[in-house]
Amino acid sequence: MINKLRRGKSTLESMQAANNRKILINLGSAHTVIDRFIQKTGDPGDLIDLKKRLTILSSELFNKDRMQFNVKVVTMDDWNSAEKAVIDSSEKLAIELERQLTAGLDIAAIEGYTDAVSNAILNRLQVTPELNAHYGKILKNKKSELKVNDGVSLEFDNYLNSLLAKYANFNPGALHMGGNPDNVKWEYTSGSKSVTATMTLRGGTSLVFETRWEDETDLAGLVKKEIASVKKNEYKCLCLVNRSWDGGSRDFARRFEYPKMSLYLHDLKEGFYYNNSNASAVHYKSWFSTELKKKA
Repeated sequence: MINKLRRGKSTLESMQAANNRKILINLGSAHTVIDRFIQKTGDPGDLIDLKKRLTILSSELFNKDRMQFNVKVVTMDDWNSAEKAVIDSSEKLAIELERQLTAGLDIAAIEGYTDAVSNAILNRLQVTPELNAHYGKILKNKKSELKVNDGVSLEFDNYLNSLLAKYANFNPGALHMGGNPDNVKWEYTSGSKSVTATMTLRGGTSLVFETRWEDETDLAGLVKKEIASVKKNEYKCLCLVNRSWDGGSRDFARRFEYPKMSLYLHDLKEGFYYNNSNASAVHYKSWFSTELKKKA
């Protein structure tokens, strides 16, 4: 698993996890543009190497051994500056690559921006107990609130980041109705409590993976609305996440059957509930796991 999910009350770690999500979006955007250049050029060797570097950088975001653990006292300003450096450098890389789509390919410039991201990750600062304690005192005065309470926020943020890392490196190689699509458009976005990935095939057919936090207790009513929103020529896989699901909701998910949608309930304590007798639901379930491994 990528960055094994765990419970915790470290608000700074929650912030770092949220920052990781922004960085992964930027690296994923850069990854997508490089893929486009690879398809256009006759000698993609350098581009393939850059693509591999971006994949490695995405993984290194979760490698605490890469971060600096300074003996000296680290201030909040130090920590914030180091976080900002990673976010800003990844954003500049993504913007530069988008610019090159129209201005023309410049390998040296891409390498320079990629080096900046690598250095920023290397110089990132770990969250120390002392820094956490200091920040905790600041929060007492500000009465800051987490979007999802009781330590679940960090676990959920890490889960979304794991999905983003997966979607940045892989897309579905085979569809539930058979066939291996080519010339597809693969995009993914992140909200405060959600991640959505969309694959658009020639002819307008699309496959949508949506993962989001859900507090709605009327699951049947919610799913009815989701079904009504599924577009023509679209297949949707919806994963609803909560710290736990009641027995009725679990049974509903296990029985759910619809030609254009699969439903997954992710229980942060127990795992997934879905209709494992439905071939389409089984086919796409791995795309909601945190394993950084290409599957169909």
